Amino acid sequence: MICFLQILQAILNSYLLFLWLISLLLIGNYFFAWFKIAKFNSKNFKSHKTHSFNEKMPNISVLIPFRNESHRIIPLLNSIRKIDFEGQIEFLFIDDHSSDNSIDLIKQHATYQSNNIKVINLKEGYKGKKDALKIGISEALNEIIVTTDADCELMSSTLKTLTFAFVKSNANLGIGPVVFNTTQFSIHQFYQKCENTALIALGFYQFSINKPTMANGANLIFKKSIFLELNPFEDNKKIAGGDDIFTLEAFYKFNPNRVISIKDPNAAVSTNVLTNLNEFWNQRIRWVKKTAFQSSSNTEKSQKNLALFFILFWVLTSLTWYYSCYEILLLLWFGKIVADTIILKKIFHCFKQPISIFEIILSSIFQNFFIPILGLAHPLSKTNWKQRIYS
Repeated sequence: MICFLQILQAILNSYLLFLWLISLLLIGNYFFAWFKIAKFNSKNFKSHKTHSFNEKMPNISVLIPFRNESHRIIPLLNSIRKIDFEGQIEFLFIDDHSSDNSIDLIKQHATYQSNNIKVINLKEGYKGKKDALKIGISEALNEIIVTTDADCELMSSTLKTLTFAFVKSNANLGIGPVVFNTTQFSIHQFYQKCENTALIALGFYQFSINKPTMANGANLIFKKSIFLELNPFEDNKKIAGGDDIFTLEAFYKFNPNRVISIKDPNAAVSTNVLTNLNEFWNQRIRWVKKTAFQSSSNTEKSQKNLALFFILFWVLTSLTWYYSCYEILLLLWFGKIVADTIILKKIFHCFKQPISIFEIILSSIFQNFFIPILGLAHPLSKTNWKQRIYS
């Protein structure tokens, strides 16, 4: 009997040691993978001087597709009045069949009277952001196109810095940074702020290792002639969103050496995170679903790595809870929170954005539940985007 108990104890000790090792490896790998990303951005995301650009600043066309944005378009219109740019700017607002008073707000705003602004209405038979962009690009007067969203704000330096980097690099496509703001005390807003910023940092890092996975249509700059030649939306028009990543993939496939990431805080646009929980959920469902239609497998691999992490995380959480191994359970949850805190503080610091430890802790805990639920739910979910249903 004593021998049996000794053997049982030895097996239990070996089992506990195995759980300790797996948990340490999981959290350690998570921390060092993300710390490498944060370190890269800390080293490379910096302000650059633009006064050394001796050539005349070219004229540009800024495209803003919109649909029912009356509740959040005013900050963008206000920001247009403060832009510092030496060339001519054409602003094209492309209306995707809005049913609110967005158009009236644009035309009644002081910016509309004092700037080169035009409103384009999509005709019947055309709908969605991709159609809006294609028509706006076709009607744009200038070769250099900048796209942003109606819920964004431009800094006075955004267009100048973006265009300077683009022209200086002789690029075909440039990806600019986006910063995110919260408007309420809300866990899902804190989470969006943390996750979206981390994704921007991840995108810059993966771009540097020639594995681009993401872009943000809120801040893109590219050449009109090449866009029209590539026609990046030809095979994915019925997919909800993805205009940015499909544009990136087409330009990168055409000439990877002429696609750049513009890691300069002065080139950023800012936007508020989604306030409505249902809109937030549908946005994430849309993000996951469009991955299946990308020509590159880089994003799919990133999502699989994330899924694997949380599968192991919850398997270990369940086992340690069942066997009352609370020290290992504490290592898992507290270790991830500490890792997220160190990583996100470093990323937000290099992006010159404020973030509190409290926001990070709530976001880290929220993510532990949200990502697995999203992974289980997305195959059965349809996307509701801009009051339209996509399968």
